[in-house]
Order: sequence, then C-alpha cells, then structure tokens
Amino acid sequence: MVNKHIFARIFSFCLVVLLLSNSMLASAAPQRSEYELRKLGIYFVASEASEAVCSPNPSTGAAGGGAAVLPTGVPEPYNRLISTASQKFNADPRLVAAAFWVENRGFPIPVPTNWPSSDAGASGPMQFMPRTWAGYQEDGNGDGVKDINNVDDAIFAGAKFISALGGKPGIPLGDLNYPLKEGTMLRVAAAYNWGPGNVSKAGVDRSLASLNDETENYVKMVHQLISSDFTSFPAGGRTPATTNQATTTPGTEGRDVNSGFCATGASRQRIIQVAQDELTKWESGELKPGDGYLKYSNNTRTNWCAYFVSWIYAQAGSPLKPADDGRVALVDEIKHIGIRNGRYHDLASEPTYVPRPGDIAIRQNGEDHVNLVISVNGDRMTTIGGNQGATNQQGDSYETSKVTSYTSAIRDAAITGFVSPD
Repeated sequence: MVNKHIFARIFSFCLVVLLLSNSMLASAAPQRSEYELRKLGIYFVASEASEAVCSPNPSTGAAGGGAAVLPTGVPEPYNRLISTASQKFNADPRLVAAAFWVENRGFPIPVPTNWPSSDAGASGPMQFMPRTWAGYQEDGNGDGVKDINNVDDAIFAGAKFISALGGKPGIPLGDLNYPLKEGTMLRVAAAYNWGPGNVSKAGVDRSLASLNDETENYVKMVHQLISSDFTSFPAGGRTPATTNQATTTPGTEGRDVNSGFCATGASRQRIIQVAQDELTKWESGELKPGDGYLKYSNNTRTNWCAYFVSWIYAQAGSPLKPADDGRVALVDEIKHIGIRNGRYHDLASEPTYVPRPGDIAIRQNGEDHVNLVISVNGDRMTTIGGNQGATNQQGDSYETSKVTSYTSAIRDAAITGFVSPD
C-alpha cells in the first residue's frame, strides 16, 4: 500500500505544475492590438482598471513638457490616438486635434477609409504635402507601412511635425489679433497651414487681417476650438451631433446625451458593429429572404423588425430585457421598455432631441417599425433595420424582406421617438 503522505506530496506537486502550465498558456495567448480592434470597429477597449473608473481624458504630459489633456469633445478613436501620438512626440494634443478638425472640418465617425486630396497636392487625414510627409512620415499603427492616407500614420506624423514647429504641451494659445507671436499655438497653427518659412518671413507683428485668407480662417478656427475646449465648432464643419462630441442638447439637460466613448460609448460601438456585421451577411447573400430572419425571431414566422433590433442589443451586451434572450417581439414593447427605464425620447415632449448612433428609431406615425441609428450627419441619419426592402410580390412581406440600410431625415414624419441604450 502506498504511504498516504507520499501520495499527498505527489498530488500537490502535480497540481502546482498544472496551475503553472495554465498560467503560462494564458500569458502566451495572442492579444489583438488596439489598431487591429479599431479595424474591426471597436474604438474603446476597457481594461480591468477602466471598467471600475471611467477616464475618457487621459493625461498626455510628456517628458520636458507640461501636461495637456484632451476634452471629451474630441471623440474616440481620435481622442486616444491623438493623445498617444502627442505624448510620443511631446506635442500639445489640443493643437494636434484642432489641426485635424480644421483639415477635415470635424472628427468623422465612422473613421473614413478614403481621405481627400487638395488641389495643391496635400493628402490624407492631416493634409501633408509630399515633401513634408517625406520628412515626418511615421508608422503609427505598427503595420510596417508609412501611409499618408492611414489615420494612425498621419496623426503620428502630424504630432511629430507640430512638435517640430514648437507646439509643445503647455504653450499659450496666443492673441488672435496678432497670431504670429513667438511661442504660441496660433503661430504653430499658421506655420502648419502656410509653411514655417512663410511664417518666419512674416515676422511676429503681423495682424490677423494682414494674413492671406486661407491662413486667417485656419487660425481663427483653431482659436475657436481650443479656446472653447472643443465645445464650440466653426461654421460649416461637422456638428457635435455628428461626431459624438460631449455636449448638452437643448431640452435634455440632466441627461447623458453625448458622453463620449467611455463605458456607454463602448456599448454603442458594439451595437453599431453587430448591426453592420449582420448587414454584411445579408448583402453578401450569406443570409437570404425566406428564412434568414428566423435567427432573430427564434424561428417565429412573423414581422421581425423589433426582433432584429432587440437581438442586436442583446448580442452587443445591452439586452432590452433579461427574459427570452433579450428578444422583443413588438415595436410598442420596445417603446415601453424605454419609457420604464427612462431612455425613451418622445419627440412630442423633446422636440430638440438629437439621435445618437446606437439609438433605436421608433416609427409609429403611419407605420409600426423600428430600426437602428448608425450615424448622424447634420439633419440626416443612416439606419440599419430588419424586415425592410421587401418586394411584397409574394404577399407576406416579412418572408421577402431582409436587413438593409438607408438614409433619412432625423425628423422623418414617421418617427415618434428614440430609445437609447444608456
């Protein structure tokens, strides 16, 4: 008979080896980089610490410079990307963010894949001229390529260039009437637009009105953005509603209308991503009319627009209700869930409410339908919905319908309100 003490020692030794092996395997598991996640449409990655404490404004102070913080008026993924690039090159992130906004007239969401070129030959998100790009190009996403049209690469190069122009953290904004004074953000902004050589030749005492029209307007926009802490935006650009910037919509004081892409923003991004993934499946033919919708309705053959949006919410981790795997069968039920949770925005009582990506549009004026808001641009919005696009040639529209996307007015006459996920 084996001595029980020897058996206990052998068992303990095996247990320790097993635990150590599991730990080593877990630590060796491949992790997606933030760049890879952004390509998948995930713009906020919650760490163990960030789930407990929501901190959308990371400090970007760098060695040798004062700390500078980007406000939530700069949305993700730009907030984190600009902050990281600015910290690496000891640039003031507010100046980098302002330059990006002016070059693009906003912080476009979702991030574009095609960026415009100017008649003068400037290209990409930061509008680099070829010679300047050759001197400051960077591989911001670590993919081994320095691409002037890649948002990561361009922003890292922009931060590097702005730092070289003197845009260090903590420098004063400057006097808008005399924007070329040494050691100010406005002088750096003028140099970014006009070129450092031209600014140097112009001297320090030039008035704003004496600058060329383009540089004058450029400096004025940078001044407005930074002096307002990105709460006031120049005319002609994308509004806060279209870029998910932190602001309070009139008539909704006290509500978390645009809180940025922290905890609740991550939920909205997951909702959008799941919806876009489903749209791709229908557009590619992977899912087809007839029975493709049954995955949402739990094999129930019926009108399925409410089933679709509630399934999306559940898959994204924001179920509308705990029962039935989060599935909701009726449009009116979704509306009343929103009312009970304080998340329904009735346009009759909140006429100025501006929908946000991730909201559910309730359409009960002349129809009974819901779909998901994916993006907002001024007074227009793009939605994705199920039980849409039917030919109606076979009588039962829900059998011939599918998941589609279309653009409409945010005040479409059929819309009676919006349900928000937060």
